[in-house]
Amino acid sequence: MKNSRLIWVCFLCTVIASLLVNSKALMAEEKNPARFFAQIGDMMITDDDLDARIQSLPPMYRDRFKSEKQKMAFLDRIVEMHVLAMAARDAKMDSEDSVNMRIDDAVAGILAQEYVKRRLSDKEDVSGEDIKTYYEEHQSEFTKPASVKVAHILIKLDPKAKEEEIAEVSAKTQEIRAKLDAGADFAKLAAEYSDDERTKTKGGDLGFITKGRMSPDFSKSAFSLKDGEISEPVKTPSGYHIIKAGEKKAEELLPLGTVKKRIEARLRKTMKRDRMEEEVARLKEKYGVKLHTYFQSCKSG
Repeated sequence: MKNSRLIWVCFLCTVIASLLVNSKALMAEEKNPARFFAQIGDMMITDDDLDARIQSLPPMYRDRFKSEKQKMAFLDRIVEMHVLAMAARDAKMDSEDSVNMRIDDAVAGILAQEYVKRRLSDKEDVSGEDIKTYYEEHQSEFTKPASVKVAHILIKLDPKAKEEEIAEVSAKTQEIRAKLDAGADFAKLAAEYSDDERTKTKGGDLGFITKGRMSPDFSKSAFSLKDGEISEPVKTPSGYHIIKAGEKKAEELLPLGTVKKRIEARLRKTMKRDRMEEEVARLKEKYGVKLHTYFQSCKSG
């Protein structure tokens, strides 16, 4: 029931205005009786009408109406909507200014979508040179930062801990570090002592990290270590860490070929937005749009 109501709301938002605009096309006319589904007052609905309504829904909802049973459930929602609308008209609700305003906005919304789809939705022409230029001028966007593979043993410490507790946790961390110096296995000690529940069962493995991912002190220590080297205890807001470094990866600029589609999509989006802004500005001038000075000051501020 919850899903059907959600679908109905979506249907109301995307289709009701088109029903108002195209009502004449839905009025009684010669229909193939074999394809006739329902009659609501003077309006008749065939399977073609029903399919057209389904196609007008957002793609995420269309797949819910593939079977005949699902289509009939959708038809029930259409009938329900129209009989409620008829009752509202009988009650003269459509003569109220507030209701008419919402109807006008709904119709305007549908027509605006159609205008954009028909006049402004052609694929923008993005050349290979455009893509190359963007790539060369925005290389920082396509650069993978340097990273290092790390594991850690964390002994948590409350940031508000008193000196006695700080000393106790520090001593415990030093004891663990001494065991490592004596040849103990890092992964086994992580499983035994680490307070990081997410990583302790996998040897304290944090995977590859970049400098911005961890706290500054943690990152500084991790990137200063050689492959296989273990740090002295490092204090961060989380507590004390013992860090083991692994493989390092240098900063890498992704090849143009791997990011070409991403750049093309970004340029198309930008060009479409610019085209839309230009068209709206042209139409505002054409239709004599005037904005109150208060609105303009709010918009600019």
